[in-house]
Amino acid sequence: MTEDVPLEDLPPELADRVRAAAAHADYRSIHHHDDGYLVYAHSGDRVVIMDLALGPNNSVAETTETLLASAIVGVTAGDDEGVLEVVDGGRRRRLAVPAGLARRLG
Repeated sequence: MTEDVPLEDLPPELADRVRAAAAHADYRSIHHHDDGYLVYAHSGDRVVIMDLALGPNNSVAETTETLLASAIVGVTAGDDEGVLEVVDGGRRRRLAVPAGLARRLG
């Protein structure tokens, strides 16, 4: 994972999306990647993972996944990264997340 990006440093169109999805989150972490941003948030029984990018005409490309904390069946936290093991729809998968989020959910 890369360094956290302050919400105020995001383009306004992206910051608005983050505020809409995770304004009241107990944990929120934003990371720059490629041409966009990955956002990780936790609030109550929900974990939100967003992949946001701003197109050349200021259009927003967004993929958002919301997980129930109860779907998380395993957590591993390292120094910089963590892994969530999630079971949803009968399918088990592993998601790379910031270590802070993994420690919070572990």
